[in-house]
Amino acid sequence: MKMRFAQNICLGLTLIASAALPLPTFADKTPAVDAKASGATLPAWVLNVNSNFAGTVLFYITPNAVRLKFDKLGLVMLMKGPKWNALVYNESNKNMVDLPYERWKAKFLLRGKRVADKSIVLVPIKTGKKQTIQGVPCYQVIVKKKEAKGKPDMIMAEAWIAKDIQAPPQFNSMMKTMLDIPVDSGAPLRVFQVGKTNNKMIMVMDCYKANKTDVKASDFQPLTGYKKVKDEMAMMLDEADDPGAGADDESLDSMTKPIKPVTPAAPPKKSGGGFFDMFKSK
Repeated sequence: MKMRFAQNICLGLTLIASAALPLPTFADKTPAVDAKASGATLPAWVLNVNSNFAGTVLFYITPNAVRLKFDKLGLVMLMKGPKWNALVYNESNKNMVDLPYERWKAKFLLRGKRVADKSIVLVPIKTGKKQTIQGVPCYQVIVKKKEAKGKPDMIMAEAWIAKDIQAPPQFNSMMKTMLDIPVDSGAPLRVFQVGKTNNKMIMVMDCYKANKTDVKASDFQPLTGYKKVKDEMAMMLDEADDPGAGADDESLDSMTKPIKPVTPAAPPKKSGGGFFDMFKSK
């Protein structure tokens, strides 16, 4: 497997930080994830999401666990409480890595530069506008960056929030930091951000299918037949891979567009970075 393929695998994980959706809250007692009982099921949100940097991803979301499936990239990620460590499986080379919560949280939050930068003040403002996205009621929030005195505040992001889909703090903080939307509650189903090279709004994520249903509890159990490796890079690479390969490969941003293209302009090219450098929304 070439380095380019390994880099594409990295890229697929981006959605965890830029479009990984929060966990829902249910009125009844939250059931634990337990696959011991044959045929056990759990209430969940099943969400299909497009992103302009990671393509399409299928989410199974319950109050205690999340499963993400990157079909084209052959990746599966499982996260569940109480520890919220991330199990990442590479279906191509049958490698997997176990990332402790504190480790992936610290790395992912570094990618949300605007929220993490204390010198930048982002202010969420509810506009009062509402719309339904895939059958889920949402309200609009715009995010403004406070400018120096005498200068007008700049709109940095626009989000449509599903207030009925809530999240535990583990996901809520990470995702909203990555998307530059400091909103306390609810799940963003559609997000626009200001582009790097101009002031135009670009859609960076869009939920194109949402369904509240029952899923198999076994879907959240660790996968079998995989070799546990020491770190993220080992998970991505085959033994035959040359770490120096791909120096002349095309940019990591040269990727298949989402099913629903949101802008004709391709993302600006940039040089490849480390594993966690892939976890950035723009």
